[in-house]
Amino acid sequence: MGEPHGIVSADVKAYEKACKLAVAALDRRAFDERREGYTELFKAFPLTRPIEMKITDAPVVRSTHSIPLRAFKRSDGRNDEACLIYAHGGGFVSGNIDICNSLATELAHDLGITVVTFHYRLSPENPFPAALEDCCAVIEAVALQADRFGIDPGRILFGGESCGGNFAAAAALLLRERNGHRLSGQVAINPVFNVHRWADRTAREGTEEFQNEMHYFTSNYLGPNGNRQKHYASPLLATDLARLPPAFIWAAGLDPLHHEAVALGDRLREAGVPARVRVKPGVVHGCIRARHYYQFAAEAYQEVLDGRSA
Repeated sequence: MGEPHGIVSADVKAYEKACKLAVAALDRRAFDERREGYTELFKAFPLTRPIEMKITDAPVVRSTHSIPLRAFKRSDGRNDEACLIYAHGGGFVSGNIDICNSLATELAHDLGITVVTFHYRLSPENPFPAALEDCCAVIEAVALQADRFGIDPGRILFGGESCGGNFAAAAALLLRERNGHRLSGQVAINPVFNVHRWADRTAREGTEEFQNEMHYFTSNYLGPNGNRQKHYASPLLATDLARLPPAFIWAAGLDPLHHEAVALGDRLREAGVPARVRVKPGVVHGCIRARHYYQFAAEAYQEVLDGRSA
């Protein structure tokens, strides 16, 4: 990707302080302001290099709702290139399609692929499995409209960060069960793979504050249907991981969730599924958003590029 622009520090603590400053004016006890605070994190670390990109909005219309969808393609992009469908993070309760604009632009440019982003229904208004169903609907819609997007339907990957990483694994499971579109790969960044242990407060990793945050996110996501087909919410609970698409999983070493990333990678390989797991020491959850501002975040982004292109 070349040299990152605007690097100000290699210090993880400095990055964490910048994140706190980005949301300092908000009362994060209020639910709506929690959501606003998450979007502010991305505004604090904007794209710093100009990239020419063809961007097209093409919502997926379902019988009950419409799913916002946005495709990113280089101006000189091919009509048969690979496609990465990317689900944003936000703890199942926050985020929108706009927060992915910067990352989608760079991924499309740096990997030479088409990147498709979308906005799934959020919890708690729409608890499990609403967001996962939206993910699968987007995958099927993009595959059916491959010509429109100028992609090869045989080279569609699905990925995401944080809860989006959860969806990457869960969607692969659900599509396998339904004989749906066969993905060529799954990409999980900073994923949570066992939602239930955080919602049930049986997880012991991290600080008490972290455990409380995870309980908040995961319990809101599970809602009243959380104990039905639990493996679609928590892929680590699946008994059968065979016949899934190859996986690349990236996790931050200071993120307590990295243990789940390693565990799922081990289980995928045991089931005969190619799986590469990279845990980067000394970095924190969500740092890739600051890839133009902190050296460790730039290195993390490069590892994701290397893992995807391997």
